Amino acid sequence: MKKIILGVAGGLVVVVIVAALLVAMNLNRLVKAALETQGSKLAKVSIKVEKVNLSVLSGKGEVTGLVIGNPEGFKSPEAFRVQHASLEINPRSVFSDKVIIRSVVVRAPEITLEGDLTKNNLSRIAANLQESVNSAPATPSASKGQPAQDGAGKKLQLDEFVLTDGKVNLVQTAVGKSGISAPMPRLELKALGQGPEGITASELASKVLGSVCVEAVKAGLGGLTKGVMDQGVDKLKGLFKK
Repeated sequence: MKKIILGVAGGLVVVVIVAALLVAMNLNRLVKAALETQGSKLAKVSIKVEKVNLSVLSGKGEVTGLVIGNPEGFKSPEAFRVQHASLEINPRSVFSDKVIIRSVVVRAPEITLEGDLTKNNLSRIAANLQESVNSAPATPSASKGQPAQDGAGKKLQLDEFVLTDGKVNLVQTAVGKSGISAPMPRLELKALGQGPEGITASELASKVLGSVCVEAVKAGLGGLTKGVMDQGVDKLKGLFKK
């Protein structure tokens, strides 16, 4: 009898492990698909992700090889390239109507700013996201006690977003192909969608990526101004040496 009980218990453990692996694999696939399909639709640019690795047990994971393309009319192949971003979610919230994302940390992104203050690729992406928010139909909340099905009605909560060690590369600006790069200051966003209703995916993307675009434009144009001034100083020094 004892052997039978141990055998049944061992079998249950195997079933649980296999089930956890299947859920984790499916979750990674869903997150990758959401970024590439839904994200592309919201920002109206191509989005590609190399890999998503998220543990359903610990809630910790990472996204590698994230590339966000440019809107139509811009020549640069991409606007953002992120080699590594870490994230942590509340695992239990995956099965509720509101997914709680504890943190997202983006490290050393390469950001391309094409254009000038009045017309550039990053501002266009931010405008596309805001347009998606404005045109999105109201999503009714799931009935109390009934779980959301297939992601319908799901809301999000992001406790902390951090972008660090970013670099903005300027191309085809008003003064020509500058080839100037500028560091982007650390960006932190907190407490997004912490109310009972949470926040939609389009609203969250608009707030986060929109803020990144605004800060990147500031950093890029600041670097452009400094670069142009430095070039002018170098020319003056050259004249005095003659």
